[in-house]
Amino acid sequence: YKKQILKQDSFLFVAKDFDGERIKFVSQLITPISDEKPILKILFPSKQTNLESLNPIEILLQGIDDYGFKTVLIEWKISSSDISLNQASEQDTVLVNQEAVFQKIISWELARLHVFPGMDIHYRFIGFDNNAIDGASRTETDWQILHLRSMEEIFAELNKKQQEIKNEISEILTERQKITQRL
Repeated sequence: YKKQILKQDSFLFVAKDFDGERIKFVSQLITPISDEKPILKILFPSKQTNLESLNPIEILLQGIDDYGFKTVLIEWKISSSDISLNQASEQDTVLVNQEAVFQKIISWELARLHVFPGMDIHYRFIGFDNNAIDGASRTETDWQILHLRSMEEIFAELNKKQQEIKNEISEILTERQKITQRL
């Protein structure tokens, strides 16, 4: 066979087929399609989210790739301002063999992470595409943070709301007195 480069990323292959006395030439123009880098995006929740409980959190994940996704992992680390944690990140597989374009809701069970109020969960998704020719391409989302509000934070917010309500009631009573005096 003979290979000739015609233009960038295109190849002409010519093969000789000996069939008895005759020689046949078979030509084939091949233009390889390059692998596009896969894309993963977290559409919901926002980059920093405050949580009040350890209920499962729903994460809306979008993936786009020309070959589809072989595997998508979630990676996380736990931190706290109160406690020094030297914890390595952990991973779980969340999706396998996904189509080229998808939007999936991932329900993540936070209770099994053994976290407490006041801690932060830093997480991201890592995806690998189905490119068996060149090898799987990797992509990852930005790190997101789930903050489990501490009891102090919750009580501080409740106290603030309570003070706002007291102020509103005080304004209403003052306005009522003014109306009563005018009458």
